[in-house]
Amino acid sequence: MSESLQNHRQGVYLPKTFAERGLVIGYTTPILHFARLRRSSSSMVDVLIPSLSGGVGTFVVPYRSLPEVLSLTVYDRALHEKLTSLMRPTPMGLRKIKLEVGTTGLGGPFIQKWAQSQMDADKTRPDMILLYLIEIAVRQLGSSAEAKGLDLKALATPEGQAQARRALQGFAESARTTPRDLINLMERWAKSLTPLGLPDGRVNGPYLDIVTGLEAMAKDLRGWMLNEPPETAEMAERTASAALDSATRARNVIAGVGESLNMMRGPLSDPKEVESLFSKTVDIVTHILDGWQRVLDNWNAVLKSERWEQRQVLEAFIQFLPVLPSEALGEDIGVWVSLRTAQQRWRNSGLFENGDEVDPKTQDALSRFKKEPI
Repeated sequence: MSESLQNHRQGVYLPKTFAERGLVIGYTTPILHFARLRRSSSSMVDVLIPSLSGGVGTFVVPYRSLPEVLSLTVYDRALHEKLTSLMRPTPMGLRKIKLEVGTTGLGGPFIQKWAQSQMDADKTRPDMILLYLIEIAVRQLGSSAEAKGLDLKALATPEGQAQARRALQGFAESARTTPRDLINLMERWAKSLTPLGLPDGRVNGPYLDIVTGLEAMAKDLRGWMLNEPPETAEMAERTASAALDSATRARNVIAGVGESLNMMRGPLSDPKEVESLFSKTVDIVTHILDGWQRVLDNWNAVLKSERWEQRQVLEAFIQFLPVLPSEALGEDIGVWVSLRTAQQRWRNSGLFENGDEVDPKTQDALSRFKKEPI
């Protein structure tokens, strides 16, 4: 038995499913920075609040009770109220609501500007993806005469669109459909793929941005750690390993989309299977990457800061890295068991005790709720 599996059976806890782990909410109240939303039953939603100041476990607070337990920022109260309408929490559903609340300005100008830019990009991204999908289809399936000169710039014009339909006419007839229906189908695909973008990176959606961000952060940390003492260097390496593992798993899932787009004859002839693939891919990838954006934001904010500030940020978020659940890992759990084992060791040594302090009143309020090991 491997050392990692042995540790897992000796009490290093990994959540079993994404549903058990919950979804990062995005509150601005400090104690809730890494809080997660979880539907515990058909009628019950909880907020999972990780212990601070070196505490062990996660508080499970009924969602509707949260404003009575903790003092929330104005932005958080608006977000909390808006989230009550979310019947089935998903990463994309939470993101949509966070952007809507962010644009109100209640979270300040920085959040407002970021939210508006994200919403603007979300509106234009499907059109860009569609142009690339048409270009791919014409290149693979179109008549050579009509396909000549059809680049993205040409496809963005009515004349180019008409030329693309003529180029796809022969294939459309063989598939017993029409060129316009083929383009309408690709338009649906473009909307479905908007959270990701295109696997080859020609169009990046917000979740492919997270993948590339994780890869960049891992590279930064592995260079940064060379001049750090052993304990901090280990934190950097554990973070880099977890970030790369998540990014790699996400890329592996996204690769299935790329394979479909590299052979469009089948998907365009019989789209049901590939549309299901696209939907499942977005669902899996958004869950794998859930929670990492906040870690990336924290690290990127101190990239040009003094080392002691970078060290503080690393020591703060190493406690709350988004641990992947067993259902996403299979037998390959080594990175995550090692991370959990190290977190326990650091916590037992008192390393986190000087982190974010929780006032006695808050501690007393939270102590009334049950704890879980997640």
